[in-house]
Amino acid sequence: MKFMALAIIGASVGADPLLFSTVSLQIMVLLLFLTGFAERVVVLVVGGGGREHALCNALQRSPSCDAIFCAPGNAGISNSGDATCISDLDISDNSAVISFCRKWGVGLVVVGPEAPLVAGLANELVKAGIPTFGPSSEAAALEGSKNFMKQLCDKYGIPTAKYQTFTDPSAAKAYIKQEGSPIVIKADGLAAGKGVIVAMTLEEAYEAVDSMLVKGTFGSAGCRVIIEEFLEGEEASFFALVDGENAIPLESAQDHKRVGEDDTGPNTGGMGAYSPAPVLTKELESLVMESIIFPTVKGMSKEGCKFVGVLYAGLMIEKKSGLPKLIEYNVRFGDPECQVSEAQAVIKENTIVQQTQQSASVQTPSTQNKFQGPESIEEDLFGENVGRLFTVGRLPTMYWIGCIYTSMCFVIETVLMVRLESDLAQVLLAASRGELNNVSLKWSPGSAMVVVMASKGYPGSYKKGTVIRNVEEAELVAPQVKIFHAGTALDSDGNYIATGGRVLGITTKGKDLAEARDRAYQAIEVINWPEGFFRRDIGWRALRK
Repeated sequence: MKFMALAIIGASVGADPLLFSTVSLQIMVLLLFLTGFAERVVVLVVGGGGREHALCNALQRSPSCDAIFCAPGNAGISNSGDATCISDLDISDNSAVISFCRKWGVGLVVVGPEAPLVAGLANELVKAGIPTFGPSSEAAALEGSKNFMKQLCDKYGIPTAKYQTFTDPSAAKAYIKQEGSPIVIKADGLAAGKGVIVAMTLEEAYEAVDSMLVKGTFGSAGCRVIIEEFLEGEEASFFALVDGENAIPLESAQDHKRVGEDDTGPNTGGMGAYSPAPVLTKELESLVMESIIFPTVKGMSKEGCKFVGVLYAGLMIEKKSGLPKLIEYNVRFGDPECQVSEAQAVIKENTIVQQTQQSASVQTPSTQNKFQGPESIEEDLFGENVGRLFTVGRLPTMYWIGCIYTSMCFVIETVLMVRLESDLAQVLLAASRGELNNVSLKWSPGSAMVVVMASKGYPGSYKKGTVIRNVEEAELVAPQVKIFHAGTALDSDGNYIATGGRVLGITTKGKDLAEARDRAYQAIEVINWPEGFFRRDIGWRALRK
């Protein structure tokens, strides 16, 4: 097409070389721009989970993308051809990431996990002149410190739950006794989506305080706790793209955080999601933008730490008032939700409904350059440490509530990326340049759904290294089926093996939610993984209506 544009210019001036040489360079550049070639870009996606797989797949569909790298990536991303995985790039080494970008002409970096953001990767990339989609370390405090977020809400009138912050366990327990139960206890810092506990009794609340402030279950992340009122209602997630001054909403989505059917059992990083979400009406979306998102963006700007990236707001639609309150912010795409969005796309006024997110993945390639798969903090907390302290068996009414991780969980990001039809690379470039006021998104019609397949035992301890077969075959059973990998690696025989808690996101589109659901479960039936499990009722809230 590029050469076609040049041919048109040549034809317009005839065969006269002199006349051709006088054609304005500006006109040539303009024509190339109009054909989409002035903005072509090489993209680096930082991360290695399901969210990053969904992002790579969406970017791969972007007409303006010349190449996509993913560091460290994972086996599924590599095998699918959605990106070139750079397993040996240390994403915790900012200088190494910058050197890679310069060597390969990277024109846009998209940072998935929260840890590199909090560590200042975006700061260093921007300082080096590399366009970056992701907030600075200062702005990432919206997720890195719940106390920071709460103070911002107080200062700028953003509706949130009543709260107090404590470092002294005795004072915290006195406040809990004063307020009564149920009550919510949150670790202030990043705890891989597991630092929030809903205590249904005073005893459970006291034990949660002791675990954080006395026993140090979450290390430095739990040296300060936020104790807030228990809100009754329906949880939802809302995504907005932000360029520092402007914000535009994404499509709506809703996830299922409980591990068991009928929304029972402990919370997880998300067992599935769907988009659009009926609970987030256009009127409610408008209210969220006006009362929560815009005040946050303006407040962050006034505080001297402009936010650039995705704001993922965990909301509670209060039962008694019907109005939204902010539970927490995540500063990146969620996982399951991101996957669902990828398939649709025209950014109008939508949102993304809540979930809790998966933890950051770190992969270490072997000498044969085989992906060893993500080892998640989430696995550590539940499998080895926290699992011994807080289990459903010991505390039957205490559940973990999480934030979204890499990638919001990969469930919401998945459903969103699946629905997106706009050129994602250009949208994210516009955000990095402060130009979102000129952007409108296009979403595919119909619905999208993702169903998560997890290792048996999740969110508690589970076995790693179990073989998963027929993944590629499952993508062929019905139209518009895509499987995203969140926790897989390849064994010596080239088989996929499970390396995490949430392992696969079976993502589908359909003319309506029922069709998308049917296709997802048809695909799951083809996958041969005896050690895995999934929920069979994803989407029940919307389908019931």
